[in-house]
Amino acid sequence: MHSLPGNRPRDRGTIPHPGTIPHPGTIAHPRTIPGTETILTPGCSLLPGRVRPMARIHPRRRSEVRLLADLETILTPEPRPRAPLLIWRWRYELASLLTIVVAVIMLVRWAGAEWAIISTSAMAGAFGPPWPEWLVARLWCIVTPHRLRSGLTQARIHTRRGRLPVIVRTTPTPRGERVRIWCPAGVSAEDLRSARATLRAACWAADVQIARDERRSQLVIVDVIRRGDEDAL
Repeated sequence: MHSLPGNRPRDRGTIPHPGTIPHPGTIAHPRTIPGTETILTPGCSLLPGRVRPMARIHPRRRSEVRLLADLETILTPEPRPRAPLLIWRWRYELASLLTIVVAVIMLVRWAGAEWAIISTSAMAGAFGPPWPEWLVARLWCIVTPHRLRSGLTQARIHTRRGRLPVIVRTTPTPRGERVRIWCPAGVSAEDLRSARATLRAACWAADVQIARDERRSQLVIVDVIRRGDEDAL
């Protein structure tokens, strides 16, 4: 028995060919793309005779390259400096300790153990606090590089091989200390700025200001502020 043109059976499982308008009695199944989801726009549904929805691809929040870089940064062990580098970083402390030891030995040989103890106690009392401002400023120039290196390590500001920025020079300023840093390849001034809060807390400072050299971008100037303008005067 042949069916009349107006009485065609409804085939609910057929999918119309792309670019054709589906039959009023046919359900239009949207074509999905792996890794995406189909979102129904307002006013669109899968009912017969309606406009079928379009598949929309959401961009990923973080790319795979960025995720791998973050994972590599987390898994990279903390840099361990070698003996020559440790000696250079602690040169002021080692020189002071060596000077004190040599002075005590010479004093014992010259005046005896008893007079050496008495002289050492008198010198310790004479050079005890309160110290003059110039001496305090010099002491901070010795302490600040150690604190700054600790902050850089905790903030993971180093190269992929674990190399930290090099502290070239530390000088006193009316408001604190100024530290000049040489950044190796892989570290920039923007990296230090992103860890400004960590560096400020590590240096025991009121604030930290970071600026890049205008001619040489690998040179970064870090101003460690310990006193305000009124205290500096």
